[in-house]
Amino acid sequence: MWTLEFLAGTILAAYLTAAVELPKECGISSAKGSAFVINGKNATVSEFPWHVGLYLESQNMAQFCGGSLIHPRLVMTAAHCVFVDNKLVDAKDMKVSVGSALRDWEAKVEESQKRSVSKIYPHPHFRGRRRNYADDIALLELASPVTVNAYILPICLDWQGNKLASLKKGDVGKVVGWGQTAEKKPSPFLQSAELPYIPFNECVDAVPADFLPFLNYDKFCAGHIDGASVAPGDSGGGLAFEHNGLWYLQGIVSVGVTQKLSYSAFTRVDAYTEWINQILEAISSAGIRWELMSRSPNLPRDALKGGFQRINNNDYPHYVGRIFHKNAIIPATVTRYGGNWIAYAVVDGKSMNDETFEIAIAEEKNVRWLPGAKGKVPVGAAAAGVSANGETVYACRAFDQERKKGNHILMMTPGAMQPSTGVCSIEFHGVNNYTTYQILASVT
Repeated sequence: MWTLEFLAGTILAAYLTAAVELPKECGISSAKGSAFVINGKNATVSEFPWHVGLYLESQNMAQFCGGSLIHPRLVMTAAHCVFVDNKLVDAKDMKVSVGSALRDWEAKVEESQKRSVSKIYPHPHFRGRRRNYADDIALLELASPVTVNAYILPICLDWQGNKLASLKKGDVGKVVGWGQTAEKKPSPFLQSAELPYIPFNECVDAVPADFLPFLNYDKFCAGHIDGASVAPGDSGGGLAFEHNGLWYLQGIVSVGVTQKLSYSAFTRVDAYTEWINQILEAISSAGIRWELMSRSPNLPRDALKGGFQRINNNDYPHYVGRIFHKNAIIPATVTRYGGNWIAYAVVDGKSMNDETFEIAIAEEKNVRWLPGAKGKVPVGAAAAGVSANGETVYACRAFDQERKKGNHILMMTPGAMQPSTGVCSIEFHGVNNYTTYQILASVT
């Protein structure tokens, strides 16, 4: 017989005190190369800066599950972590700790940040044991965003869904947590383990027959026949794989088998990118909505004005919009031309315009423009689009002035800021790139 177990943490390590280079946008680990780990080992905070501990006030702030930071205001975990006796946990009861390798909530760790949870988003199809723990994924919206630094950084997501598909037998991922050790007690220090990816057919052949129903459409396997694995306390934590120097969240610790066979089932994150993106857009664009326009001579009354063009004391408004190009959604400036409103954007470094676009709708009291520079995104920035490779794109604007045909032109024009490019790209009589800019943010 086997026992189904939830893998609530196994795998702190004393946090680093030495200076660490400030990470970039996501998935940067300070860890150096190391030999294959057979059993869990102590881990450093900056090695896994995305790992999050989940705590409940009603349980005397005991750590009960793990999670992964995917956005300064969003944590990904397992859906079974947010239900108690088939009832959704009250968000007011839940707290999270980021940037600490110590399990104890009261531990004094200078680099750590603690946040309340304002809303819990379990996947709408999750039904627990009744559906064999399919759709075992949930998102936690934090009451306020964490500050990103060398010790706290979101992990990357595989928006294209091709990195897990490219994994082969023996490719090694890393999992972390505070789950049970060999002594059947939670580890006080964050532990890490390296788990090899197991092809699905091989996993099916190896696990007990009555565990097979849990290997459903949204699961994959990783682990060892006899060695380090995940354990009670690790549930909700992430299994990450490295691709081209960045770490991507591929799996969420879900269910496993408590016997010598140590393969565990992980929820496939890439199966839920559309749902994740909907939640991301909802929380980062609160107070902002988008309305489709096509060859329109008029804009809605509450269209969001993002700038202007002033020529000889006459102002011509520029509005915030976005256009669709292949798999990308790109913020744009919307101006009137020839009687209709048209969106102008920079796509792949080239000018593009379209009479079909979405216009941003918002009351000015619900938004603000925050300063940024060289690809930096201010806290509270509203996601306004996505690049073809899945990177979040923000609506930006930049100030400029020039002389054209003898008239003095003063401009504040909206455009798109993709962090990896380091510039705010604006289409106005050609491509214009600015390293200092303002980013559209919602007031929440």
